[in-house]
Amino acid sequence: MAGQPELGVPWADALSSALSADICVRLSPEPESEVAQSRAGLIVLDWPMAFSPRLLRARVLALAALRHGDVPILLCIADPSVRDKVNAQRLGIAVVCDRREPSSVLAERCVNVWQDAVDRRLGTMVDRTGGMMAATMRTVRAGGFPDTMAMKAVAEQIAGTVADEGLSQWIDRVRPIGDQACRHCFLIGGVTAFFLQRLGVRASDVVQMTEAVLFHDIGKALVPLALLDKPGPLTARETEIMRLHPALGHDLLVRQGGHNAMTLSVTRHHHEHLDGAGYPDRLSGREVSDAVRVATICDIFAALIEPRLYKAALTPAEAIATMKEMKGAIDMDILTAFEGVMMPALSTMPAMKHAGRDAVLSEGPLV
Repeated sequence: MAGQPELGVPWADALSSALSADICVRLSPEPESEVAQSRAGLIVLDWPMAFSPRLLRARVLALAALRHGDVPILLCIADPSVRDKVNAQRLGIAVVCDRREPSSVLAERCVNVWQDAVDRRLGTMVDRTGGMMAATMRTVRAGGFPDTMAMKAVAEQIAGTVADEGLSQWIDRVRPIGDQACRHCFLIGGVTAFFLQRLGVRASDVVQMTEAVLFHDIGKALVPLALLDKPGPLTARETEIMRLHPALGHDLLVRQGGHNAMTLSVTRHHHEHLDGAGYPDRLSGREVSDAVRVATICDIFAALIEPRLYKAALTPAEAIATMKEMKGAIDMDILTAFEGVMMPALSTMPAMKHAGRDAVLSEGPLV
């Protein structure tokens, strides 16, 4: 999603301000105007000359090397005829606009075309990876081991998606998922990947950490479903059982073998607190690794902004404010950096609604 539209055409200023997410790159017909390695979510092909199917076909073919995934092309041409539009769409151009239209109209069309493409890409990706996650949880519940290759593929796709589409688009797409365990994994995966990317962490390390957090709640597949789906706060005994999930997940991965130390640590220790009040091992201070500190903050944030059967969701700002009250439990320096990344990206995001029913308000623990 790199690149503001180039200036120099009548509608460029309005387009640039309307597309505040840097979703568009504007290209003219000349090859030298190419933007190498473009990650734009929309290509606007400004065509000031007369319509020429031959030249346009050559231009679209040249753009094929620049297009990243399902990136639509919007053609702006003066006074396009019906035949022009038909010919352009045969070449794979999503929308043809009259470049003499008001800039606000052109900008709105760009946004709509871009959003449709984002929804399509995200829908395909979530459907595919959601199936992988659900299959993994079913396998573990049936006594098997998680599919490590599938989980790595999910991590890679989540990291690539939030880099290309942005975190707010990712959250909007996963919020309707009814399976709470799957939704939470997708949320913490997206939040973790986005945070580390914005900190400049190497891409391979982002994927590795994203994979680790996808495993963090694998132990919940070994907890009775009646507790996971209970529409209200847990009793003291039920909370005790639920808090077994980090150790259960860790033991499962150890028995399976092949998992790196970071994944094992994040799985076992994501509920530890720096003051020693966490579980299952009551670690404190430097006993809690940096990876676990990051995972814990991402986990808490993801849990706070999503609805649960026992609580309503908070807005991102409310979640950050709540986490600032956890001084002593979580790393405040990391939280400060986290706030600096999340708030610009999610400042206008409303609180999530529960999929299919209203949340039951309570003070249930985030376990």
